[in-house]
Amino acid sequence: MAAKTVCRWLSLDQRHDYQAWIDNDRRLRELLSQLEALGAAALEADPRWQRKPTAAPGGTTQTSP
Repeated sequence: MAAKTVCRWLSLDQRHDYQAWIDNDRRLRELLSQLEALGAAALEADPRWQRKPTAAPGGTTQTSP
């Protein structure tokens, strides 16, 4: 299948049987999206990302607190 989406029409019985899986998949994707946003916000809020590079003796670059 090479990671391609395949559309399938479900019968009413199949829909009933699979609906919980479909709902769980949607909920999982929502939670993952929220978790990714929280992680990105935590990184942005970390004051250590605000450090500015300074030139050290010998021309190397260091970060200052």
